[in-house]
Amino acid sequence: MNQFYLLFNAFTLMNVLILTFILLFRKNNSNANIILALIILNPGLNFISNILIQSEVVFDVPYFFFLFQSSSMLYGPLVFAYVCTMMGERYKWLSVLNGLCLLVVLFEIYNAYSFSKLTLSNQTTYLQGLTNGHYPADQEMFSNLFVLVMLAYFIVALVKIKKYRKNALDFFSDDEMTKVYYVRWFVVLITTLNVVLIICYAAFPSPMLEYSGIPLMIMTVYIYVVAYAFNHSAILSDTEYCTLQANAKPLERFLKNEEPRCKEIQALKGSVGKYKLTEMEMNENYMKICDYMKQEKPYLDPNINLTKFSSDLKACSHNISLTINCKFEMNFFDLINSYRIEFAKDRLLSFDKNKLTIESVGTASGFNSTSSFYRAFKKHASCTPTEFLKVNTQVAN
Repeated sequence: MNQFYLLFNAFTLMNVLILTFILLFRKNNSNANIILALIILNPGLNFISNILIQSEVVFDVPYFFFLFQSSSMLYGPLVFAYVCTMMGERYKWLSVLNGLCLLVVLFEIYNAYSFSKLTLSNQTTYLQGLTNGHYPADQEMFSNLFVLVMLAYFIVALVKIKKYRKNALDFFSDDEMTKVYYVRWFVVLITTLNVVLIICYAAFPSPMLEYSGIPLMIMTVYIYVVAYAFNHSAILSDTEYCTLQANAKPLERFLKNEEPRCKEIQALKGSVGKYKLTEMEMNENYMKICDYMKQEKPYLDPNINLTKFSSDLKACSHNISLTINCKFEMNFFDLINSYRIEFAKDRLLSFDKNKLTIESVGTASGFNSTSSFYRAFKKHASCTPTEFLKVNTQVAN
């Protein structure tokens, strides 16, 4: 028995349970938080298995080891379900990835069945191999299949996020409304962890990795993920989650060409699919957008989206989106935020710290949060609001 491994896994399990408790039992909780809690809890079952092995209790309850190994395969589906949930989409249980996951679970069930057919002495040797460097070949195979299937889940999730983010930036004016910025980095972190695990499995003995390396990496990443989620307001109440889903519905209608004015234009042109504009139509839309921005300042509305924007222009949202992409050479998100930043610059040039704060300037400019204001300012002005204020204060003096 390795006392260090035992204590380290017990400590890691305790931290996992604390993080799970924080997320699972919040007042007015949302489905998104519950799934995130299960994502954090899932590796905790493997830590219980490690504790059973290091305390040698596994010799009395060997099938718990196979049970916890099989349950670890839920990790990929849970992460993918979390991504779908944060995008306001339904998770599809019938998929190729879930089929692969099930096959690996069946492989581990077969390993348990094969174990049951061994003699008592061979079972003892098998279980001893979990800690003495002679890791069973079938468990080595399971570990390799686990990281490969998980990597497949995460790659598909990243592709899905990339596609969703492109559509969201063409439709929304604030990434905080969809939390797509947070979700992307959440999956990137977990994917990075999985790649590190693949490298470690190739470089280190399985017992060392299973009992110390994995717990250390998982706890480091999870503490960061939870802190990052709270910092980006991604720990949602049920009300906030309902708002997130409500925001996703207009985007879905836009992508499905279900908006009335666009359907009318399609009917007139007698075609479906991609929208095409003549140079004259695009120039007309361009002038409409410029005049609308100058006179009505729609960018000051923090909840403005492409549907509302196009409706005010009495135009099809797909045609407006195409005009923005071609004439302004940016997406709707960047167009709105570029105007917001110019408005914020004007406010900062007449900034009175006794009457205003930088955060209040961001709010007045149409941003939903300080973090999105700072990100947009850095992108469009190549400096932070504080740096901009400092430079222009020095010039004025």
